[in-house]
Amino acid sequence: MGDSSFGSHITNDGPTQLVEKVKARRIPDFAIFRLPLQPLKRNFPLPSAIVENKPIGLPDIEDSTPEGFRVQLAMNETMEQVREQLECLFEEYPLVSGQPDPLPMVYQMIMVGGWFRIEEVTRDTWKNFPLRQIKATHMFEGDEEKTISRVLLEFWPKLCFPESG
Repeated sequence: MGDSSFGSHITNDGPTQLVEKVKARRIPDFAIFRLPLQPLKRNFPLPSAIVENKPIGLPDIEDSTPEGFRVQLAMNETMEQVREQLECLFEEYPLVSGQPDPLPMVYQMIMVGGWFRIEEVTRDTWKNFPLRQIKATHMFEGDEEKTISRVLLEFWPKLCFPESG
């Protein structure tokens, strides 16, 4: 039987009562992967962004609390989880002597309801995440929110083709 929570272990409840501890991994809700544009020795996809998605509703806050406050609170409460995810990410793509860093930069995105924040993170900076205060941005803007956010549109090429960004 396995427990998928962080810090868990796998047990075998059979007659031998074996317990094998397994290092837990914090995985993001989803990731955006890309293939290198230039021909390189590696031909496998690399993550360009990891994304954590949270609901906008928080049970301890009244419904009359402004949405922007609830969004920011949910994002702030997610930061430790994101640091754990970044640690796992950089462990999964380690530095190899004589080789370039497979993840010289990755974007981290937190989504809460229709809101998001994106931050560029490197192997040297992930321990200090968040590196700066970033105001949450809604994914849509304009009249009746029918237009995709300019902030998101500016980041999209970087998420798909980081080498060109």
